[in-house]
Amino acid sequence: MTHSAGKIFLISCIFLLGSCEKSYDNQLIVWKDNAEVRKEPDDRSAVLKRLQKGDRLQDLDETASSESVFFIREETFQSPWIKIKMPEGQSGWVLAWSVKPLEPDSTWLLRKRMDTYWGKGLRMERDRWLDDFRSMKSQEDWFSALRTAVYLRDTMMQLLHHKPDTEDRLSFRWMTKLLPGFILQESSSSGKPYLFADYRIWLGKAIQCSGGQDDALARCYCSLFPEDSIESRFPIWVFQLGEEEYASQLGLGRHDLVLRNLDVLLQEAPLAKKEIMALKNLILEDILDHSRSYWQSADKIQKELQGIISHLPACLSPDETEAIRIRIKMFQQPELHGIKLNLRSGE
Repeated sequence: MTHSAGKIFLISCIFLLGSCEKSYDNQLIVWKDNAEVRKEPDDRSAVLKRLQKGDRLQDLDETASSESVFFIREETFQSPWIKIKMPEGQSGWVLAWSVKPLEPDSTWLLRKRMDTYWGKGLRMERDRWLDDFRSMKSQEDWFSALRTAVYLRDTMMQLLHHKPDTEDRLSFRWMTKLLPGFILQESSSSGKPYLFADYRIWLGKAIQCSGGQDDALARCYCSLFPEDSIESRFPIWVFQLGEEEYASQLGLGRHDLVLRNLDVLLQEAPLAKKEIMALKNLILEDILDHSRSYWQSADKIQKELQGIISHLPACLSPDETEAIRIRIKMFQQPELHGIKLNLRSGE
């Protein structure tokens, strides 16, 4: 064999190996007897074929828009639908639960669920973020990872909560592996899931990164949820009334304290300005929102607001300061302005 012929032969082998590897990547193996291939992703659709354990299929990398709930020996399962091609060339839909990749992949089913609920684009953004989260080294990396995670969380939750309700109540426990640094909570009344930041994890990551501005912001977040450092709908400036209901604790001095801590943080961590302003806006919303109910008495509330005005936090703008002055006057005549306060007394 000449040198040129040998070179061509080698290139051909590499090409064939690459083709085989690509083909191998999207191969599935059936691991449940009598798995059904259906014409459409619906358990009422026509059955095209019943598969046996060990049969092989080709993953066409397409998912349906919802999961299905099914029962086996009184146990409840749920699974996304995926589109596949059978060896004879016909395509159809199977429950992802009944198959698995020929190449072992512990994240395969999670990715299929993400594609089902949010599409491949958002899932791929999450995959890129996960690499960044695991490899962060500097405070700049930390801020980028946190902001991207919050964007992903908010986008995913908004899309999920706007999906139409199904007849079957779905479990979202699989979401615990969705975003490291967040924990899953499900409403006991609606069953709606939500991911809350676990600031202990973010603080640990910040300590490992170079720079101190990320540490300062993480500690600030932990202080707003002192019981367990886990984000919730109930930061220190509100009083929890129910699973999702609360009243403002304006009048205890906590709003004033947070605003002054934000001033300090703004000096220590200019990289955190975006997050600092967001926290300030939450405090102002709690003070100014006309629909808010208040746990403390009018006297206590006015005293705290007067204290804020007397020693103005630098993070407040002139317009925000003026809005607080107007709110003080409203608290002097709460009935006239429809303000509900002193809920602590039970009145």
